[in-house]
Amino acid sequence: AALHIRIFSPDFDIWSYITQPGMLVFGLGLIVLLGRALVTRHVLDNGLLGTLVAVAAAMHFVGKGPAPTLFLLAAAAILILALFVDSYNVAFTDELTSLPGRRALMAELKKLDTGYAIAMTDVDHFKKFNDTYGHDVGDQVLRLVAVCLKNVKGGGRAYRYGGEEFTTVLPETTTEGALAYANKVQELVQEASIVHGYPPHDAIVTLSIGVACEVPTNGHTAPELLPHADRYLSL
Repeated sequence: AALHIRIFSPDFDIWSYITQPGMLVFGLGLIVLLGRALVTRHVLDNGLLGTLVAVAAAMHFVGKGPAPTLFLLAAAAILILALFVDSYNVAFTDELTSLPGRRALMAELKKLDTGYAIAMTDVDHFKKFNDTYGHDVGDQVLRLVAVCLKNVKGGGRAYRYGGEEFTTVLPETTTEGALAYANKVQELVQEASIVHGYPPHDAIVTLSIGVACEVPTNGHTAPELLPHADRYLSL
């Protein structure tokens, strides 16, 4: 009986099968989820918002043919899709930098054929940054490097390999092109670290970048090329 209490005029709910308390609850849920979706931009919040709208539509069309069933099926599909996308993001995306992670890198390497280069990037003296300025500053440095890797024009796709290491896959790139890319990244990161003050004081973020290029005659697969690029970091 409480669900059918009329708080306002009958005109408030006469157009729908949803009762006035139900409308208020749906409205409150809509405001909360819309606010969360705008702030977090998280796929699950977006999915819950879409599910709520679909369920409300199903309740509104009660008694009008197959519409409620179709809207409820849509609500279930939206929620399942959101859970699937969120699970994929957790597995394949690095939470700190928003770059694809190592699992995504390995999946991409298996698809590569010929004519590409791989660049392994390492933040110089990163442990010293953490020890001296704290892990929060270290995280800011990693985010800064990730943004620079994504913003270099003509570059490939960057991945968070692990720790302070990043990997960039450069399709249709020669050794000269890969080295030019590496120089651009190093310059951009140094300039950005000065502008943003990460880390603070007079320290400047520098990178070591090792490059390995695939050629049709060397017989290396993409996963086999990674250790070569990693080895060149120390040269």
